[in-house]
Amino acid sequence: MPFARHPLRALAVSAGLATGLTLAVAPSAHADSTFTVPAGATSVTVNGEGSGHGHGLSQYGANAAAKRGLSTDQILRHYYPGTANGTAGGQVRVLLSSRPTLVVGTRKGLVASVVGGRRFRLTHVSSSAARKAKRWMIAPVSATRTRLAYRKGGHWKTFRVVTGELQFSAGGAPITLYAGADRGTFRGTLRSARPSATSADRDIVNVLPLEAYVKGVVPNEMPALWAPAAVRAQAIAARTYAVHERVTVHRGYFDVYDTTQSQVYRGAGSEQAASSRAVDATRSRILTYAGRPAYTQFTSSNGGYMLANAAAPYLVSGRDVYDPVRTWSKAISVSALKGRFLPNYPLGSITVTTYPNAGGWVHEVVVSSSDGVHANTIPAETFRTWAGLKSGSFRIAG
Repeated sequence: MPFARHPLRALAVSAGLATGLTLAVAPSAHADSTFTVPAGATSVTVNGEGSGHGHGLSQYGANAAAKRGLSTDQILRHYYPGTANGTAGGQVRVLLSSRPTLVVGTRKGLVASVVGGRRFRLTHVSSSAARKAKRWMIAPVSATRTRLAYRKGGHWKTFRVVTGELQFSAGGAPITLYAGADRGTFRGTLRSARPSATSADRDIVNVLPLEAYVKGVVPNEMPALWAPAAVRAQAIAARTYAVHERVTVHRGYFDVYDTTQSQVYRGAGSEQAASSRAVDATRSRILTYAGRPAYTQFTSSNGGYMLANAAAPYLVSGRDVYDPVRTWSKAISVSALKGRFLPNYPLGSITVTTYPNAGGWVHEVVVSSSDGVHANTIPAETFRTWAGLKSGSFRIAG
């Protein structure tokens, strides 16, 4: 269940979400394809392939490759050529929510502790009412003071007010986190963290071992029962992606988001036996380039062509013979298109420029007036987002 910057809500596991932030895509010479908009046309059709950003591993492609007999290493070499094997461990700090209060259910071994300081064994406290409490809460009092409270008779009773940040743990066992009527289960520590040293706000951050984190990612990014070699490749890519963010993106009090801003993480409650086996089978393995964790972007389906990313020489353009090309179409209103990109002139044509050796992956869209004098050049990602397209591999048709 994703928590990043929003209240907890339940979502169904979705196969192959396109994840990873797209950095600068390698621009180069590209081909043009121009569609002349007929006079009186009310819509144009966009035909495309794939789903996602096209960089790195195609999840559908990895599954198809595994079914054809490729090993995990062969799949990874196909999608991340030039990378080497490495290892990583430690912990990951995951931003779950910007909710100011952190509420958990009581369980055996539940402990509240000041970060770097005093611990309170909440199932062994002297107060009978607190010891029998079903829920505990951490809430900010000020930038430096934090309240620890328990639920009794429909009301919250203060147990302690302490200096510093507070967190809950249970010796590594899962803890149930509540947000209104919703809930999720998470391993490790649930911390009520200050976004900055002077802030009176709090965010919920899950601090847990890297391997436990990956187990809460993989089944939310790829169906756990897909071909084992593909799921193992996904585990290595997800682990590497998290380590890359941890060491290269300095966010202060957390390392990764729990959404597609990083990769989808839903905690212990989303773990699947088959995907956890894939994580265990690849324990600590990551991909490296020049001795550093690789930027292992992955996508649902690349539409038959991989797309390079200038930020990483191992994210290359080229034909992907394994990806089962999935096509799609979408109609776009001419009036909406004109109103957004060429409001003051009659619409005449739409030109699409594509990247070399990358199939239909689009670099720019140029919307021109009928007299050919006026034009608006739109980055592909801007056009794709506005039009709600599944991917940036597309062309304009009648």
